[in-house]
Amino acid sequence: MSNTLENINSLLEKHQLADRHSLFQLKYFVIGKEPTIQAQLWRCIREMQARKESIEAIKMEIEDLGDTLQLLKIKSDPTNRNEIEIAIEQRKKERKIMATEKQIQALMSKLNNIETEASFFAKTFEAIEANGEKMKPFDDIDAQTQYWNEKMTQELEMRLLLGQPIDPELAKGILAMDDRATVKIKLLNIIETVSKQKQALSRGTMKLLDQRD
Repeated sequence: MSNTLENINSLLEKHQLADRHSLFQLKYFVIGKEPTIQAQLWRCIREMQARKESIEAIKMEIEDLGDTLQLLKIKSDPTNRNEIEIAIEQRKKERKIMATEKQIQALMSKLNNIETEASFFAKTFEAIEANGEKMKPFDDIDAQTQYWNEKMTQELEMRLLLGQPIDPELAKGILAMDDRATVKIKLLNIIETVSKQKQALSRGTMKLLDQRD
């Protein structure tokens, strides 16, 4: 068991893996999946805000643990008590000191990972704006229209491509949009086509029944 643990420790020291999203994930599956440039900018801001809060919370926790560690070290100074009692308490305090130090190290690592992600979103935001499109207010009508049109278009086309039925809630959302929205026009055309097909099928069925009679 001891050899196994030593082997694991050796491997972990040689091959460290960051406990965070890869920059590939952030680029393609967080920012990249947003349907419009404005949505990508908004997502960058949201992600930075979330990480800012995490960074602040972790820094406070590190400071608090640092104070706890100092107090533990001060209290670890032996007094004129029974030697066995002193030795036991000393070992317990030493273990607590080690555990607290490991907590601080883990938090420092977590902080570094979050800062790496936050830096990625900040750089991505700046890069997008550098290409010529500045972030618009979240309630900008044109930006919101474009966002929802693109988002619903993607979902509608994916369902059609995979041969899946159109979700009623998706259809309701699309039909609630402005009449000029391309996704609404597309859905209305689909509905009209399906309706005509059903009418033609119904007429054909009725014709067959009449012929049998």
